[in-house]
Amino acid sequence: SPRVRSGAETTPRETSPVSVLPARPAAPTATREGYYTVPSKEKLLALARSRSPVVRAFAVGRVGVGCVTWANPVDLRDVPLDALDDVVEITRGQVSVYDGASRATKPSRGVGLNAPAIVALDGIFPPGVGVGAEDDIEGSGSDVVTEDDRVDALVRRLKRARGTRFIAYDAKSGTWRFRVEHFTRYGLDVDASDDDDDDD
Repeated sequence: SPRVRSGAETTPRETSPVSVLPARPAAPTATREGYYTVPSKEKLLALARSRSPVVRAFAVGRVGVGCVTWANPVDLRDVPLDALDDVVEITRGQVSVYDGASRATKPSRGVGLNAPAIVALDGIFPPGVGVGAEDDIEGSGSDVVTEDDRVDALVRRLKRARGTRFIAYDAKSGTWRFRVEHFTRYGLDVDASDDDDDDD
């Protein structure tokens, strides 16, 4: 019996293979003032159009506040499209990813931005130490708390921050670097005393 065909009929010789590419995601961008991405928006757009939209050393930062750099390559197909402003929040002494309103979009561990990363938070100084701080250290007696004592006490607090693995602290710039294996909210209440930490 005759076969019913739709469209123009072609012979096998006339048929050419078709390469099926994965869906091309829009490049994630940070639009809030002071925020930036690495690579730049232009490079992210180029990667998003490629056959393998994977970014190595992907980072989101906020000038003068801090930066998050993901340890493993990030597939842009697993990143909330055009929503970095809702997903990544960097404030003084703290960073959060997939917290608050974006919690509903949080993927499994190891997927998207819920993955191992190196965090650098800037401008973290012990009381009385740092840029613009008044030096209230007096005398030189053995019972006087020195600047080194204050820095040492701060480093002990940083090393105890829950869910983080301490890497380094630069007392001159006040930059605290640490590693996390997945994301929620991490950091330090920079205005709290040593006994009042809230480091979740």
